[in-house]
Amino acid sequence: MGGVDEGETPFSDHLGETVLAVSEDGAPDSGRLALEIIFGSGRVRCETWSGDLRLSSSRTCHGGKRVRLPPWLV
Repeated sequence: MGGVDEGETPFSDHLGETVLAVSEDGAPDSGRLALEIIFGSGRVRCETWSGDLRLSSSRTCHGGKRVRLPPWLV
């Protein structure tokens, strides 16, 4: 996984943090479902579509600015 230590996941940056919020959204007709978990330092989004699971992450930078990381980096 280019640039990521084996075993590291999008949750690694948030270990020990309190979950601030959780939201779920989906499109029943398409089979898509997403769960977004919000931490103080960013968020992790878990999406599934037709049995495939995708995890993505965005981190909050200084000043509260969020940045979306490319999939190969998370």
